[in-house]
Amino acid sequence: MSRLSTYCFDAYLIVLFALQDICEGNYNLHESKLVTELHNATIKMYEDNLIRELPSCLMEVLETALRRYSTLGLCEIKTYSTSSGSSISFVSVPFDLDQKLESYKRIINNVQQFSTHDL
Repeated sequence: MSRLSTYCFDAYLIVLFALQDICEGNYNLHESKLVTELHNATIKMYEDNLIRELPSCLMEVLETALRRYSTLGLCEIKTYSTSSGSSISFVSVPFDLDQKLESYKRIINNVQQFSTHDL
């Protein structure tokens, strides 16, 4: 796999770590605020040389990862209509998904390690 894909692995792992914290804390977080905080944290990790790549579309990658995990059943995203006609979404993770989140983290780590080795 190319170096270009390493940022995807990093972003998906970062979202998984956040979901695990949400699960353990039994939090229900505003989706857009969560993505913004993950975006800021990822930039800080890049500045601290903890991750190698930082795409210009980072916000979209984080949003996609979160939505993909929702589709896979790793989190719940509930959307509500507001009185002004817009919508607001909240992210939560049932406690019983903790082990499943851990399994996905191991899988992504293994694939990431495999992809960084020369074949």
